[in-house]
Amino acid sequence: SALSPDRRWLLLVTSPKGSEAGRAGKMPKYVTESGYEEVEDTRTRVGRNLPVGQALKLVDLASGKVTELALDALPGISTDPLAAMRAAQKLDPLKGKRGVRMDGDGSGPAIRWTHDGRQAAVMLRAIDNKDRWLATVDVGTARLVPVQRLTDAAWINWNFNDFGWRPDNTLWYLSEHEGYSHLYTVAGGKATAWTRGNWE
Repeated sequence: SALSPDRRWLLLVTSPKGSEAGRAGKMPKYVTESGYEEVEDTRTRVGRNLPVGQALKLVDLASGKVTELALDALPGISTDPLAAMRAAQKLDPLKGKRGVRMDGDGSGPAIRWTHDGRQAAVMLRAIDNKDRWLATVDVGTARLVPVQRLTDAAWINWNFNDFGWRPDNTLWYLSEHEGYSHLYTVAGGKATAWTRGNWE
């Protein structure tokens, strides 16, 4: 959850009831201070459980109204990036919207409010890791407004995904959509690159 600074709005990231990430793997560690092997929990193994899609809800704390934000506006959300591979295996392409997650780098929801609490930005990624979207939340109409889409047929890099708001409520973000991670700002729906070149 992310509360707006003015305490008027709350953004909630939810998972389906009863969803399970799967059993965590166990990794033995043989070089330890005690001299005995120890076990460390690791993430769920790839292919054991599909990542669970999440939903984004906007709560008006003045009225108590809860609205789920539709993902339809995200460009490419209903496109199956693996359609050609599925066709080669004689499988049907995916139907409907792909699942998304909003857990950023795993440290918590990827949501940033402006200092005055009038706007929020959220970063979403497809559970197949082919797309990452940055969108703003229009609290007046309870809808997502796409700002930028990063897409990669192989796998999006999750190392350069920082974003936030300047004190004047200008949104800034990092993106690798031109091949290298660079700094951008958005004003009036137009993105401006502040750095360029073959470097991060």
